[in-house]
Amino acid sequence: MKQRLFYTIGYHRLHLEKTAFLIFLIVLIVSPVLFGAVHPYAYTLMTLGVLAGTCLLLLKDTKESRLLIPRTDLNFLFLILLIYLFFQITPLPDAWVKRISPETWRVSQVTSYVLDFLDPNRQDDAWLPVSPYGYPVRASIIRFVTYGLFFFGFIRVLNSEKRIEAAVFAILAVCCFEALYGLFETYSGHHHALWMPKKSRSLSISGTYISRNNFGGLMATGILLSVAYSAALMGSGKRSKSGFGAGTGFRTRISEYLSDEKRFSKKTLTLFAGAITGMGLVLSASRGSLVSAAVGLLCFGGFLTARKRYRKSLPILILLLLIISFYAPRIGIEFTLNRFQKIEDNSRLRFAQKTMDMFKDFPFTGAGVGNFRYIYPRYQSALDMKKFIRYAHNDWAQFLSEAGIVGMCLLLTGMCYYGYRTLKHWKRRRDPFVVSLGAAPFTVMAALAFHSFFDFNLHIPANMLILTAVTAIGCRALHLKRHRGRGASIPYYTIPFKSKKILLLLPILALSAWTGTWAIRHFMAESYCNTLHDTIRVNTIDTPLENIRNAIRWDRYNAAYRYALAEELMKERDAVERTRMSQDLDGKTGSAYSKSKQIEIMEALETAIRLNPFNASYYLRLGWECTFQWQAPDYTTIWLPMADRAIQAATRFAGEKNVYLHLEIGKYWTTRSKMHDLSTPLKKIYWNLARRRFVKALELESKQQKDRLKKEIEGFVRHYYPEWMDIFQYSTKADG
Repeated sequence: MKQRLFYTIGYHRLHLEKTAFLIFLIVLIVSPVLFGAVHPYAYTLMTLGVLAGTCLLLLKDTKESRLLIPRTDLNFLFLILLIYLFFQITPLPDAWVKRISPETWRVSQVTSYVLDFLDPNRQDDAWLPVSPYGYPVRASIIRFVTYGLFFFGFIRVLNSEKRIEAAVFAILAVCCFEALYGLFETYSGHHHALWMPKKSRSLSISGTYISRNNFGGLMATGILLSVAYSAALMGSGKRSKSGFGAGTGFRTRISEYLSDEKRFSKKTLTLFAGAITGMGLVLSASRGSLVSAAVGLLCFGGFLTARKRYRKSLPILILLLLIISFYAPRIGIEFTLNRFQKIEDNSRLRFAQKTMDMFKDFPFTGAGVGNFRYIYPRYQSALDMKKFIRYAHNDWAQFLSEAGIVGMCLLLTGMCYYGYRTLKHWKRRRDPFVVSLGAAPFTVMAALAFHSFFDFNLHIPANMLILTAVTAIGCRALHLKRHRGRGASIPYYTIPFKSKKILLLLPILALSAWTGTWAIRHFMAESYCNTLHDTIRVNTIDTPLENIRNAIRWDRYNAAYRYALAEELMKERDAVERTRMSQDLDGKTGSAYSKSKQIEIMEALETAIRLNPFNASYYLRLGWECTFQWQAPDYTTIWLPMADRAIQAATRFAGEKNVYLHLEIGKYWTTRSKMHDLSTPLKKIYWNLARRRFVKALELESKQQKDRLKKEIEGFVRHYYPEWMDIFQYSTKADG
């Protein structure tokens, strides 16, 4: 009876582990196929899949009455970066923030200067986080926890050579599918990524990815993994000492023959997968991906060269390159070669330089991981005026600006610790299978680290997940014992449930629950009100008001929802006012309605600014809304000064990418100057402010649109000052 009970318990434990392994593999396969998992539904599915696999492993530990935590060389890096991310959104005393992040403190002072005008009793000892906008940092924490749980969970389930090979084949299969699918879509003229039409119809291929550069990053990872696995199979193809001598039994001979045949099939399939992936890499026409793959191959060759007995695996590199070189010209490589002749475009270098300007304002603790797209418009070059730049195309510069010197030092320290400890262990291993796959993470990391100087592969969830999987495979392979079929032996922190140390389980459960909850809340909010530019659906201009309110209920930390709420309320208010004026109705009911809407609009705008103090449009709209309070008795003492402060803040954050902002700010100061008599000094001050914004708008506008813009400015100003024939000539004389 006891034996049957133990057998049943052991079977269920094995079943839980196997199910977790299958879930991790499904997540690993589906994430790249769904556009690289850049859309909310895709990365939410990825997060929930990882959490499901983690929960099954925790359930297995519960049945065994102990908690198992893999003890790897990346534990230190994961822990310090996770703590640092939480530090960036943890409120600190105002005096501390002023010392460690002066620009964050100055931004908070600007916000207080605008919003606390109505509250003169504001306390000066407020607590602030070092990241002015916490919402992107929270999203980064969710993503980082997902990668960490996947790494530790995947390490646990890769407990045999068979599963390690299954994981390798899963990654190679995805890479082959992406390459073949991209070839079909491009050369058939269909130009779709699944159901979504592609904007570009060039001869480069990108599979189901939106960008060919991110697709190229996946292909580079695939070809490096295929080379490492091919070398592992070549090195482990030795026959047994018995050989085929006379003393060898017939059954043993057949077994060894079939084993060699099976190994030969694996080598053939792996080389085929590498060739397909290599052609996908070449035809992606991604220059950074091609060079980074070459860096990775050189790195892998260096690893094999460092071990004399494994140098015989080097021909696999040459063979794979020959196969790719033979087939690529027959498919069409001219487009890729032509792109290498057009490297004069220095836009990415400009992005990096402006990102470093951003870093100079947030040098120590950074602006907050994930905040680049919200802060960069303030530093964006006028040459990129009408572009919305989501990434710096240089992950190193972007991480430095978002995490600061402290974050970069923590990252490099953790990576050096991982490299030192792992290389030390790698040198002690002798098995060719272990040595080759153990070097794979280093080669992939080297390739992506180089590629990160030109692109943003590590911001693509699927590519980061693949990198995490390759790292887990390499780490597990280094602890693999392949004698007589024994499984992998990796050190664990084993904590019995009876020990007080089991309290460590509570933070793990809390962090997993928090990650899953906010991943779902974020997805639900985005399904109601789409605010991301990476989604398939185009951002809708007229989102129903109730949908926006539902989005805020699901996720109250996203400033874009509050601004969308204010915009929809403005439209509704203006529609009611137009109806009332057209029907010549009594103004009492309409005014009461407009007043209630106005209060709600102001509250939404103020909340949006407090959440995200970097967006100049929020301040601009708040300034105009304050001027609509002209019926209030304290209009000239409260609302007009508050409007002036909001417009001054908008000027501070306007940058040089948006002509509209400078035009609207100029219109505001023109209107404001009309509120004072010509003899007052304020009139000249306000007009000079307006003129500067108009001149700035004309400087930024393109040559084709400059005449149109100048006519618009002159028409607007003459509406208030009809006596001015040439406003720019007059303003110049007035300044003199």
